[in-house]
Amino acid sequence: MLSQAKVADDVTIADIFGCHRNTVGRLRRRLVAQGLAGVVPARRGPKHPYKVTPEIVAIVREESTHSSVPALVRLVQERTADPASFDPPVVPPKRVSGRYMGLALYFPAIAALGLVRSARHSFALPRSTIFGVRAVALSLLFMTLLRKPTIESAKHLRRAEFGALIGTDRAPCVKTLRRKLETMAAQAKAAEFGRRLARHWVEEGIVST
Repeated sequence: MLSQAKVADDVTIADIFGCHRNTVGRLRRRLVAQGLAGVVPARRGPKHPYKVTPEIVAIVREESTHSSVPALVRLVQERTADPASFDPPVVPPKRVSGRYMGLALYFPAIAALGLVRSARHSFALPRSTIFGVRAVALSLLFMTLLRKPTIESAKHLRRAEFGALIGTDRAPCVKTLRRKLETMAAQAKAAEFGRRLARHWVEEGIVST
């Protein structure tokens, strides 16, 4: 509303509220198009009673002999949490084409290895509206496969075509990717990410114990 009324420029407003100037512009456009409903996030949390699924029963039976009740509750929450609850949803492109589409053949392997799922359970970018943990993880993976191993390499990407690959409307720019990585690195969850990957690989029989 401050931006729409031109009380201050977007950079100043972003500094005051601790967000990026692009976020201010995006919220202004939503306010104009949809009113307050477009800028107020939907209430988070369960929409129905919590169900004791077979997956939860298996976790309890497996871990109850050597875990305390608080530790067991935390373990159930970790293993059954819905990653989409804290990550921006995928934005399907209207038209899929471009030089990067061949990389989509890697998606079955990515799912089998649990790369994105483990990253989303280990790191968090809760204030993201476009580039969350999933988009950042996929960006880094596909950039590596394209032999673009540095953050600066992102400036050479065809943004619309690469965005279709990672489930966003465009690829992240160098500044955005650097900022997201700094936030994730500050969480010091690399070891946890490695443990989650290792546990998934053992449980799925990808590697032997």
